Amino acid sequence: MTFWSIFIVFVPLLISMVGRKIDILGKIAIWLPWNIVGNATFDSNTNRIIMAWNTTDGFVRCFIVGFIGVVLFYTLGLIMFKKKEIR
Repeated sequence: MTFWSIFIVFVPLLISMVGRKIDILGKIAIWLPWNIVGNATFDSNTNRIIMAWNTTDGFVRCFIVGFIGVVLFYTLGLIMFKKKEIR
């Protein structure tokens, strides 16, 4: 459980920090799920939180990131379980 929390939270934060100096890492960091969720803004006129998926561009970005995540972890699972015998 600790490994996944490090992977989900701290890796995107580190990539964001390094991305301030290296442009390509900054562009990659924008597409990481933790940074998409963490970039919520507050609209003081309507007293509402505006999340990334409330806009068309943000929704498409979330959909693409989700699809890439599913494909990546599906492939990773196939590779890992190919080497092990499941009883």
